[in-house]
Amino acid sequence: MFRFRLRTFLIAITVFCLLLGWRVAAVESVERPVRELERLGWQVSYDDVDLFPELPVPMYPDRRRSYWQKMLMGHQEYDFPDSAWIGKRPGNGTNDEVGQFLQQSCIWFNRLPTITVVDFSDTQLTKKSIEPLADCEHLRHLLLSRTNLDDSAIDGLAQLTQLDTLILWETNLTAEGAAELERRLPNCEIDHDFNDD
Repeated sequence: MFRFRLRTFLIAITVFCLLLGWRVAAVESVERPVRELERLGWQVSYDDVDLFPELPVPMYPDRRRSYWQKMLMGHQEYDFPDSAWIGKRPGNGTNDEVGQFLQQSCIWFNRLPTITVVDFSDTQLTKKSIEPLADCEHLRHLLLSRTNLDDSAIDGLAQLTQLDTLILWETNLTAEGAAELERRLPNCEIDHDFNDD
């Protein structure tokens, strides 16, 4: 009798540990990429409806639940981040430094398919350093205003075929370059200094 109870207890403990491990892994699949992006200098947002009002509004945009709440009850729609922008501005460096920074960032962006908006405005971004952005497969809306991009970056920008929106205000792009970029990205809405409106 005692042996049966002990065996049942050990089985119950094993099942509990397996379930706990599964829940921790599920929560970490979201929380770790967020931590890594913040460590790199990104500010991660859960409510980017001001910039892109056509995006769905989260049910509880200001509600942030604790790690344990997420682990016990699972992730809800409002627990997933939807955008990121540069906080500490680590992107201000040489081409190689900015490119390496974006390469590291894209690794974690790709683990968070809900992050579709990335703001890399006001940085020293150039044609050479934008190449890693083509690897951000879930990226749909990209802001690159007030950067050093010019017509020489068109080939690199044209590789970002996953984009729905590209914002290039106050760059060194010419009217001819903007027209060429629009021709090469026909499915992307491009806002720049030469828009008619």
